[in-house]
Amino acid sequence: MVLFDLACWCWLVLVDGVGIFAPASIMRVAIGVVLGGQFLVFALTNWQARTGRSGSFSTFLSDGGNVWPR
Repeated sequence: MVLFDLACWCWLVLVDGVGIFAPASIMRVAIGVVLGGQFLVFALTNWQARTGRSGSFSTFLSDGGNVWPR
């Protein structure tokens, strides 16, 4: 979903000619930030459920393979 939102933002800015600081553009960036944050939260929750321990966010990010769900 984040990639789709990024593609929509690129289309909005590059094809439709909307300015980067226009309200529609800022809204698209905000949606991307929220979706990316939710992706990380759900990946952390999935990792904690799989490992059976309540590790910290930095421990989770220390191994890049933890980010993608299995």
